[in-house]
Amino acid sequence: MIMTTTPNITSTRLHDVMKVCVQLHKDIQSLEGKLNARNQTAQELTSRVEKLQTDKDGKEKELYQQVKQLEEKMTTHNHTIQSLVFKIQRLKRKKITRIPRALS
Repeated sequence: MIMTTTPNITSTRLHDVMKVCVQLHKDIQSLEGKLNARNQTAQELTSRVEKLQTDKDGKEKELYQQVKQLEEKMTTHNHTIQSLVFKIQRLKRKKITRIPRALS
C-alpha cells in the first residue's frame, strides 16, 4: 500500500505544479500582451510627437521666411520713402530758389 499512495501523492503534486505552470504561462502571456500594447502606444505617441516637431519646425521656417520677406519689403519701402523725401526736399529747394528770381 505504501507504493500505491506515493504515486498518487506525487501525481497530485505534479498535477498541482502543472496547474500553477499553466496559470503562470497564461499570466506571462497576458502581461506580454499588455506590454506590447503599451509599447505600441508609446511608439504611436513618439511618432505623433515627432510629426508635431516636424510640423512645428516647418511652421517656424515658414514664419522665418515670411518675416524675412516683410523685412525686405520694409527695407524697400524705407528706401522708397527716403528717396521721395530727398526728391521733395530737392523740389522745395528748387522752388525756394526759383521764387526769388521770379520776384526780381
